[in-house]
Amino acid sequence: IDIEIEETLLFLPGNATSNWVDARLTDVGKSQAQTAHNTWKQQLKEHIPTPEKFYVSPLNRCLQTAWITFVGTGIE
Repeated sequence: IDIEIEETLLFLPGNATSNWVDARLTDVGKSQAQTAHNTWKQQLKEHIPTPEKFYVSPLNRCLQTAWITFVGTGIE
């Protein structure tokens, strides 16, 4: 692939088999976020300092990860 074609591919929403624009969180990603959630809940019992702010990309997979990880932990 020459550089001109490669740069053009960066702006495409996908190809014939995949769409990579604003991808959803995979089952593996959901499981990993749930593990992070469980870890936070356990660590909060040990009085770990909590984040003061959350910075999350507006992409779906990032929002889903943050939601699964932190909602229900008491960190809001």
